[in-house]
Amino acid sequence: MTTPTEEQEQMALFRWASLSLGRYPELALLVHVPNGGSRHMLEAIKFKKMGLRKGVPDILLAVPRGGLHGLFIELKRPSLRPKTAKGKGGVSEDQAWWLSELWKRGYQASIAWGFDEARKIIEEYLGRPGIDPGIANLGARQGGAARPARGARPATRLPPP
Repeated sequence: MTTPTEEQEQMALFRWASLSLGRYPELALLVHVPNGGSRHMLEAIKFKKMGLRKGVPDILLAVPRGGLHGLFIELKRPSLRPKTAKGKGGVSEDQAWWLSELWKRGYQASIAWGFDEARKIIEEYLGRPGIDPGIANLGARQGGAARPARGARPATRLPPP
């Protein structure tokens, strides 16, 4: 029996998400971040100029829950799961940096070892209390998006592209 590829695991997750919209309408905001994969060199250069960054997690659920701004998931093949607690299991330094930085900024950022773990992470995340719709629409009622606080500045630079 062959082990599913990371791409197959991710396709299974998005198939589940499309079938689960009735139960979890928020899954309409689940997206793949197309950072990985092999590309022709000219396309890779273009994508880099367009903002592609190494290590950005594969999946984003743009739904706030339980005081968090959203959920990012780095999906890995179950066969890459590390054998020890200190093992990296196919998580690159760039990926580890992104996961850490996203947590610091109020996002849940998780590694899922295959479709089943990713589904469980999403279901647990969506089970957290959401935002009061009245608060969520505050920016629209006030005529615009929220503005950053005075003197606000980025805490950490992005890794080099």
